[in-house]
Amino acid sequence: FDYYEIIKEKDTYLPHIRDIKETLKVSLYERVLKVRLNLYYSVIDNALIKKSEIINEGNEILNVYNLTSSMVDYPIHDYEAIDLNGRWGQEFNVTRRYLNKGIVEFSSHRGVSSHQHNPFMVIVNKDTNEFYGEAYGFSLIYSGNFSFKCEIDEKNQLRVTNGLFIDDNGISLNKNENFITPECVLIYSSNGLNKLSHSYHDLFRKHLINPRFNYESIPIVLNSWESFYFDFDEEKIIKFINESKDLGFDTIVIDDGRFKNRNLDNSSLGDWVIDENKFPNGFKNVIKAIKKANMKLGLWFEPEAISRNSDLYKEHKEYAIEIKESEAIEFRNQLVLDFSKDEVIHYIFNLMSKILDTYDISYIKWDMNRPLADVKDALTYIKFAEGMYKLYDLITRKYPNILIEGCSSGGGRFDPGILYYSPLIWVSDDTDAYARSKMQYGASFVYPLMSLSNHVSICPNHQTFRNTPFKTRGDVAMFGSLGYELNILKLTSKEKEEIKKQIMKYKEIKEIILNGDLYRLSNPNESNYFIEEVVSKDKKRAEVLYFRSLFLANLPEQRVKLVNLKENTLYFIKELNIKANSNILVNFGFEFPLNN
Repeated sequence: FDYYEIIKEKDTYLPHIRDIKETLKVSLYERVLKVRLNLYYSVIDNALIKKSEIINEGNEILNVYNLTSSMVDYPIHDYEAIDLNGRWGQEFNVTRRYLNKGIVEFSSHRGVSSHQHNPFMVIVNKDTNEFYGEAYGFSLIYSGNFSFKCEIDEKNQLRVTNGLFIDDNGISLNKNENFITPECVLIYSSNGLNKLSHSYHDLFRKHLINPRFNYESIPIVLNSWESFYFDFDEEKIIKFINESKDLGFDTIVIDDGRFKNRNLDNSSLGDWVIDENKFPNGFKNVIKAIKKANMKLGLWFEPEAISRNSDLYKEHKEYAIEIKESEAIEFRNQLVLDFSKDEVIHYIFNLMSKILDTYDISYIKWDMNRPLADVKDALTYIKFAEGMYKLYDLITRKYPNILIEGCSSGGGRFDPGILYYSPLIWVSDDTDAYARSKMQYGASFVYPLMSLSNHVSICPNHQTFRNTPFKTRGDVAMFGSLGYELNILKLTSKEKEEIKKQIMKYKEIKEIILNGDLYRLSNPNESNYFIEEVVSKDKKRAEVLYFRSLFLANLPEQRVKLVNLKENTLYFIKELNIKANSNILVNFGFEFPLNN
């Protein structure tokens, strides 16, 4: 220990918790190697915010192989760990495991936070459930390589560490150079997992997401991707807009396929020039149609990607991440731009700005469709993440009113680092309502419903080929930020009326859903039911989602008990046309009709 001080300003160039008033800085010093370690602690609401900084004050190069954002030691006890894991199309699986002797690690070495593991975990007692018991949450505000480790030693003591992952090459620091970790958000609950989630939801809504965007500013979008994929032009898009104008959508998003020579996924990434064959007038006529329909226009970008078959690659091959001695690894017919270089970031920023300066764009879907490869050292991974944040920062500062939806082939980069810039993130490319129920359940452990971008899509579903009633698809998608991903030109008048009803319903309940307290009442991974309840902050209103996966013969009565309603208050259940006292709804519950 060398000294401590209370500092007012946070020194960080990474996404972070906003509105911190004071931070405790504890400075430790290693006198032989002349290494300084600064530990930073901030407290806001129910959260402890922790990060670390290492400084080389010696004359020799210092190689750093491990530097965690936080480390917590637990006394002798029996603990379990909960993490969120998965793969493309099956994100946010909830796994709970007993911690035994040895090390359990949840990590990503892919350059993005990944579909495989989310930078979040919870330590719980064996008897902890949604409403009872202790829960210790850890959430890393970072979008690149990370590592969470749980180690039980020979004395049955538990040590939990987390931070960005540094590979075996390490990071070299010259004299007076420093390195700062991302922030980790630590939250404790003595009342189970739901209470822990409430604390994360409130904190992220109030102090992580850009305050310019709240539940009111989240639009209901219609995205073109599953409608047309790459097969569209100006005429088709304008018809799409005109058919959508009276259904209640706020924004039409033109997805992949709108730029030069982009007719399949094997070319043109990095060019971002409007395809004159598809749009001979640019977006002039599209914007005109959009405004006439009283909607706004959104565009898809994949700023970090480059195709070998592109003008950018021909002119600046050095902008792509490649190892000169070997052939670069393509994935989805694309390479990754080297965002560790400032000239690459500014090149892409200028290309995007040309479009955003020319046309009235209110929404960006920011995609990242592949992990990194051909990276020689840890520092490039770290600088890439920092470069991506720089581009986000440049865009959000120049265009503060443009809302950005994060995406990475679905949930491949769904993390607090992206949430700092993007108030909502695409949960998964799998839009099937049944599959989404499990993903939304898992994501809700740490991320507020406002951040879950949920779309109603066509049936049979494009990923699972499952048929699900239109109403059910809408009901599941409403428990998040509602959107649509279907071809309006092919819908029946009955389906269009259903969309209008869903959007009208959503606008009535939007404030409750996106700003209220969520309660997970049934785990869809362990039962035939996905049941969630959201209660308004004043407890005057509540919305309940009741989703039955399969209808089975001779089903038993399914009684649902609600929680956290205002005591001894009469509630009107609109869908069942009944009034009931809150004490009965909480202690005795009510039946859902089997035919719904």
